[in-house]
Amino acid sequence: MKIKVENALFVMIDVQEKFRPVIHEIDAVIHNCGVLTKAAGLLGVRLLVTEQYPEGLGRTMQEIELSPETKVYGKTSFSIFDDSIRKDICRMDASWIVLFGIETHVCVMQSAIEAIQCGLNVMVVCDAVSSRKSYSKEVALQRMRQIGCHVVTTEMLLFELMEGADHPAFRKISRLIK
Repeated sequence: MKIKVENALFVMIDVQEKFRPVIHEIDAVIHNCGVLTKAAGLLGVRLLVTEQYPEGLGRTMQEIELSPETKVYGKTSFSIFDDSIRKDICRMDASWIVLFGIETHVCVMQSAIEAIQCGLNVMVVCDAVSSRKSYSKEVALQRMRQIGCHVVTTEMLLFELMEGADHPAFRKISRLIK
């Protein structure tokens, strides 16, 4: 089954200020998360953003531009599937959920497991996730593959969504990923 704009939901998980000094390759993660959030707007893909305990861990990193319409959910559970977020995800009727953010082996992985249990197809964007330790990220990606998640790169995902160079957003997306 192929992901399409109309059946996709992007979810950026917990890319917050307090994580900045401790996350492996954080600059690349911030960059790719920013590309994905901008691309969501250009392509018309629905986007949700979560913040883990924002009172203690801070808000979403300022470099990542979010449109005023983007819904940002505070949470304390590791998975994004707490009651309020789960209800909104179900209302969106997406068949694909695209996960990116931090930390790969905790919040991203637990969200992926629950998404699979809810019957969703899951994509994890490997160059837009990370953990404190690189091996934690790698083991989590391996486990997510084993349970049926599709692991993709930012560029791979965006070109799949556009389908061809004749897409109206092709030039803008191409500039974002260069």
